[in-house]
Amino acid sequence: MIIGLFWVYYLFLANKFFPKKELIVPDVVGLTEPQMEEVLNENKVKYNIFYVDGEQAIVQKTFPKAGSKIYETYYIDVYVYNKMPKYYEDFTGLLFDDEIKNIENFCKNYDLLYKVVYVVDNSYPQGQIIWQSLTSDDVIKSGDELVFKVVINDDYIQMPNLAGMNIIDAMKLLDKFQLNYNVIYYYAPIQEDTVVFQSVLEGTLIKKGNAYSFDIYVSKGMPSDVSTISLVEFVDILQQLNYEYEVIYVDSTLKSDNIIKINYGNGIEIYVAK
Repeated sequence: MIIGLFWVYYLFLANKFFPKKELIVPDVVGLTEPQMEEVLNENKVKYNIFYVDGEQAIVQKTFPKAGSKIYETYYIDVYVYNKMPKYYEDFTGLLFDDEIKNIENFCKNYDLLYKVVYVVDNSYPQGQIIWQSLTSDDVIKSGDELVFKVVINDDYIQMPNLAGMNIIDAMKLLDKFQLNYNVIYYYAPIQEDTVVFQSVLEGTLIKKGNAYSFDIYVSKGMPSDVSTISLVEFVDILQQLNYEYEVIYVDSTLKSDNIIKINYGNGIEIYVAK
């Protein structure tokens, strides 16, 4: 009986005899967090702060909004922009070829590098990502390198770097891996029978017994008569070797674009008929 009378008093009579003080929610949108706190404290408004992802540390909104009437005991909700930490996506268990676009976009968005390390393992599907160096527990930092371990089966290999190898040694290695290739000789200012470059880049995943042959470009040295060299092919070889060169056109009885002579020094000077 006593408890019932107490609730009647609390619900219907207390506010009449002891009315709660009403406050107006001030406008704090756009203020910094310290400015917002100062304004709300001056107005004796109680509040809870909730952080939402954003670049500027300012107030996004309040609930109730500015101008609303509230009782002095009521707590308003204040939403403040704050740059929240970003975490890495987890690509483990997915197929690398299916996710390459997502990985590239992810790395581009957060200014990251990525690297792929292939691991021979027949217990997983071909191309599955089985490990990544930075996980969903790690905060993204611009410039980080994200490393993936991707499964390859025994019938795949990573293309080795053949540049600088003797062609005989390179062929033995390629034959060991059961790869099909073409050997193409070019004039080049390096030792004869040295591999200059290859059409399949180092690290490229390639299947043993590849259906389409790739090309291996090999030096056949330099001829005694340089006019027999194709200018276009010779310049292409120099670019592949990262050699500095200059093409100098001079008057000559030779056919236009024929090489007259080649000087070797700090850079290569190619004298060509106009």
